[in-house]
Amino acid sequence: MRRRHSKARQRLVDHLRDTHGVCGACVRDEAGDEAELSARLVLIAANAASHQLAPVPGDGGPVPARRSLPPFASACNVVFDRPAPNVAVAIPVRAKARRFFAVPWRGLTMVGTTQHPIDTGTGTRMADVAARELIAAVNDSIPGAALGEREVRLMHRGLLPGTA
Repeated sequence: MRRRHSKARQRLVDHLRDTHGVCGACVRDEAGDEAELSARLVLIAANAASHQLAPVPGDGGPVPARRSLPPFASACNVVFDRPAPNVAVAIPVRAKARRFFAVPWRGLTMVGTTQHPIDTGTGTRMADVAARELIAAVNDSIPGAALGEREVRLMHRGLLPGTA
């Protein structure tokens, strides 16, 4: 398959739709020329309003603007003021059937990932609560780890899409 690449900047003019939802984009380059780009698969990496671009299951049309968002999970990784391990380490969590990881990050140690369901109507779960739970789980799983809240340098956190 031959692909065409353009070095010119292109801006979105509109989304192309078919009976299944968004199937491409109409773009305009710096010279004002427009082109239609289509694809077998379109990944919608927009903001919280991206649900407006997805199809409604069963009817083949675009989602009405008032459709509720899918459930999300709050995820958190914590960077501790501890020397970085030489390699990535999997940490079995005794209380749950899962593992955390510990990896080097800018000379420090990053541990994660916690995931908790959230209610989109109330916002994300408190990051300090997630950090406390992670610290407790790691300390329970690794005798002598003695991680503490005062060692927290940074938290990477965000939302992950969930399932209904």
